Amino acid sequence: MNITKNRHTIHQRRGVEYKHIESLRILYIIISGGITLSIGLIVFFIYSNVYQALEDANTIIILRSELGIETIDFDKLETVRAACTGKCIAPLGPLTRDPFSDVMVSPQTSTTPAVAETDI
Repeated sequence: MNITKNRHTIHQRRGVEYKHIESLRILYIIISGGITLSIGLIVFFIYSNVYQALEDANTIIILRSELGIETIDFDKLETVRAACTGKCIAPLGPLTRDPFSDVMVSPQTSTTPAVAETDI
């Protein structure tokens, strides 16, 4: 009888000792998720800032090596500028009709005025 009594008290002590196990498991999951998220953000930061900068620098080096110098035909340039200036300065012709003469007036749907004269 004494043995069963001791087992019961040991079980009660163990329950008191491990009563926070559920909250510790939840805390472990939250901390693990936070660490995983932090590592993911660090990897993304390194990729976007370091790797992309190196890739952009490499692209600039390649484009500079393939850069060709083109000569400008100044005669064609002056012809185009003159045509653009002539187009922009050309006056508009006279109006063929008055755009405000064909304004349609909608019929009145109400017999009372929208705003009373005393309010004015």
